[in-house]
Amino acid sequence: MRFHPFVLSLSLLMGSVSAAQAPEELTPPPLPQEEPSPPPLPQGESIPYQYRPENELPPDPIFSRILVESTGGVLGGAVMGLSGLLSGAPALREVNCKSGEVCLLPLLFVMVPAAFVGIPYGVEGFADGMSGRGELLPTMAGSVLGTGVGFLSGYATGSTAGWIVSLILWPITGAVVGYELSHAFNLRSASAAGPGPSASTGPRMVPLLGATPQGGFFTGLSGCF
Repeated sequence: MRFHPFVLSLSLLMGSVSAAQAPEELTPPPLPQEEPSPPPLPQGESIPYQYRPENELPPDPIFSRILVESTGGVLGGAVMGLSGLLSGAPALREVNCKSGEVCLLPLLFVMVPAAFVGIPYGVEGFADGMSGRGELLPTMAGSVLGTGVGFLSGYATGSTAGWIVSLILWPITGAVVGYELSHAFNLRSASAAGPGPSASTGPRMVPLLGATPQGGFFTGLSGCF
């Protein structure tokens, strides 16, 4: 059976048109390559860290605290010494001290309130503001012992200037030493027992001196409980 050349040519032409109209196959986009996983961290700490024990206390500013304690002792002693002198003024009017002599009675009116109240409370109150942990009784004991040393030193010098310097220097020095000794003892106890309060939590009192509207003076203690 033979095909007509026209029919054969038409069949070939239809096949080529169909092949030209067929859509091209779409190739899928390439898949993203997986990023390599980071290397494992080394065993231990990745960031250096300096270990501090829980009961380790912050640095103790001893020199600045001693300066503040001395300032508090001077102010407290001056306030209570002046109040004692003013309260004993009527009794001192009858005291007649010769030139060059040191009168014991005015010194007692000044030094007793200063040594027992003004200096120890001033030292303890100011030191507590510097994170001190000292106590009042050792501070007071140091002030009283320093006052005794001051009397002996002033008597040994035999001069008014020597009395003044001795009765100012030694009571404040004794109060500061007493406070620092109790502070060191409490600090060592707190360091051995663990973290604790940064300052003593007892009543705090400060000597007070004021003037009345009538021109007089009043003294006392101001504190918080």
